[in-house]
This record gives sequence, structure tokens and C-alpha cells, in this order.
Amino acid sequence: MKRDLFSSTAALMQKVDLPSQPELLIQVNREINRENPSFSRVAEIVSRDQDMAARIVKVASSPFFGRRDQVKSITQALAVLGIINFRNIVLTSCLREAMHNGDVTEQESEMFWEHSLLVASIAQFIARRVNLPTTLLYMAGLFHDSAMMVFAGNLPGYLKGLETGVADWKELLEDEETNFSTNHCLAGYFVAQA
Repeated sequence: MKRDLFSSTAALMQKVDLPSQPELLIQVNREINRENPSFSRVAEIVSRDQDMAARIVKVASSPFFGRRDQVKSITQALAVLGIINFRNIVLTSCLREAMHNGDVTEQESEMFWEHSLLVASIAQFIARRVNLPTTLLYMAGLFHDSAMMVFAGNLPGYLKGLETGVADWKELLEDEETNFSTNHCLAGYFVAQA
């Protein structure tokens, strides 16, 4: 990797508005990472955020998790989902909320998040198969294109460049490097750090 590309990306990321990690996610991770985590404490933390609680209950009630009846509480959702899926849903929801961008249409946003969730799920599946930390690989998949959302809100003309269409990822990276002296892969490193 060219050192000047890293330097120009670092300088650019100092100027853009990077979302900070939501307090809810910090508290949930802190509790889950304890030697003896308290699931009732995790449920209590999430229950304070009604939107998040509703999203988790909705996911836990879905047929994907084999439910025939409605999940009615965060504690029940935690039991249905398991701690790994529960944390991934909280992480995904927090990231999606933090990365919300008014410059991106609803359709573009949905396409972006569907792609990110698919890559995160595949990364988690591979992690299980080769006995690697599933949460870490899920996060890598989820964050892999996150800088694109940051760029859309901070780099004038970024979305226009995407709309004109690029034939492949190599062309996209070359386009980003030519027009913005960075690329979304390298900038994603800084987004993940934030």
C-alpha cells in the first residue's frame, strides 16, 4: 500500500464527521465481555432503548429462529437468539443508526445494509467452520464497506461517481483513489477504529 494513500486517508478522516460508538453498544459489550456476564443486566440495558428493544423482539419472533409464537420480552429474545446473535443484532442496529445518512436514498441504504449483512453472515459462517471468533469476523463483514456511507455524506460528488456505475471493485477503488486520494477499504479501517 502506498504510504501517501494512507496519509491522505488519515488526513481526510480527521475532517469528516465519523459517528461515535453508541453508549448502548458500549454497555452491552462491557457486560457480555465480563467473566460471568449477567443476561438479566444485558436485557435491562437494552430495554432502556425502546426502539432497539422492539427491533430485537421482532427479529427473535421471526420464523428464521423457529418461533411459532410472539417473543414478548428482551429476556425471552436473549434466550431465543443466544448471546452471539443477540450481540450481533445490537451491533448491526447501532451501526446502522450511527451511519444513517440523509444523502443516501432509502433504496440505496437498504441495498447497502443488505449487502453488509450478507457479507457479515457469510464471514460468521466461515468463522464457525474454521473455529475462529465469530463476533470478530461478523464485525469485519459488517464494517467492510462502512466508509462508503461516510463518504456519501462527506465527499461531494461521491454518490454521483457510484451512480455512473463502475464495472468492478478494482475500478471502484481506482476511481476513489483518483478522485478522492483514498478508497473506502482503507477509510473503513478508520471508521472501525472510531
